[in-house]
Amino acid sequence: MKALVLGAGISGIAAAKFLAQKDFSTTISDISNLSDQKMKVLNDLKINFISGPQTPKLFETHYDLLIVSPGIPPEHTLIKIAKKNHIPIRTEIGLALEYYQGKIIGVTGTNGKSTICKMIEHLGSLLGYQIKAGGNIGIPLCSLINQKNSQDALVVELSSYQLQWEPIPTHLMIYSSFSQDHIDRHKSLKNYFLTKWRATEFLQPGGQVYLSEGIYQYIKKYHLDFPNNFRLVNFTDKDKNFVHHYHPGHQTTETIDHLDFRHTKLFFHDRINASLAIYALAKIFSESTNKVFENIFSYQSLPHRMERFYEFNQVVFINDSKSTNLESTLMALSAINTPILLLLGGQSKKEKFDAIGRFRDKIYLIICFGDSGDEIYQTVNSFCTTIKVRNVKNSISVIRTHLIRKSTVLFSPGCSSFDEFSSFEHRGTYFKNAILESANETKS
Repeated sequence: MKALVLGAGISGIAAAKFLAQKDFSTTISDISNLSDQKMKVLNDLKINFISGPQTPKLFETHYDLLIVSPGIPPEHTLIKIAKKNHIPIRTEIGLALEYYQGKIIGVTGTNGKSTICKMIEHLGSLLGYQIKAGGNIGIPLCSLINQKNSQDALVVELSSYQLQWEPIPTHLMIYSSFSQDHIDRHKSLKNYFLTKWRATEFLQPGGQVYLSEGIYQYIKKYHLDFPNNFRLVNFTDKDKNFVHHYHPGHQTTETIDHLDFRHTKLFFHDRINASLAIYALAKIFSESTNKVFENIFSYQSLPHRMERFYEFNQVVFINDSKSTNLESTLMALSAINTPILLLLGGQSKKEKFDAIGRFRDKIYLIICFGDSGDEIYQTVNSFCTTIKVRNVKNSISVIRTHLIRKSTVLFSPGCSSFDEFSSFEHRGTYFKNAILESANETKS
């Protein structure tokens, strides 16, 4: 059997290694050359590598299986050729799960996916279960399944790109949130939502779905059918301290397992994320929700997600570089009660930033930067004092001259990072280092 893998990223290399170990004659194609280290890995496993443009010439050799990077669009020429020739098309995740026998928890949504996955991994491990998070986060599933230690469950972060390609069977699905994103790929907000929602069609028998309030509203908006076994997770009080889950329409009889977050340090949106993780873990392993909840106090938030990294003269600095869309910025703003200096900008996704106006009473200054700087300035300057700078570097001196006591500096860009940086991690690390270097200069 011969397999072709398109893309030599982390998941592509993992899929090629997995296939080679399953006795496939494997070829991997990428438009770029590989490092000597990667080439050694491929050569040791006798995996062929083809660099350069991915043209129809690749199919001059017959292949029995095609593994695609989720980032490749379905209308790509090679995909059309594969379909025409009836070559099965898989993703690295789908390939791995075909060989996995344990429980599968799927997590999708626009924001909050990685946090929920890591929360489940953390909480499950403390309860003694072998549980790992993979997929769109961390280690590729093919690598996890190749590890010798067996897993009781896998937590799989699923992007809309991955769900667009093939059915992903799960025992439990979690939907975190939903807002405008990836419209260039899916063409409309509805198509984007439907791509994510189709994961419910492949639940294993007895499977359950946990939803946030935002997801519930979109299901009603698009007149979609609810799964037979689902639960809505939401706050029970205006102060957002208590969370429960229930079947809508039966709140009086089916409200279950209140969670009390008053003594945690989690921001409001992470209280919902934590609740989704806790209820899912309790369900999949038949554990008490209270027993699972006890371990949330030791959870450490992921970097670049509402990360409090510095405090000076009663000013708190928060790195929320993972905010690559407007919804995540709005969530961050809702979680802060002190006056805010907000940094917005990056590569535009053509969202309407007038929604920031809901928080005008909290925000004393907005600094906008990057490719979207002009666009954002034209919108927010009408309701909030705004300064436009060229890039993140130039924002640091402006921050220094506009600090006020008992306030928060919130770096929550609401845009992609690719105008200046290779990733949101790169952007967040740069911002943190620049602030800390500036602070050291001030002290000296």
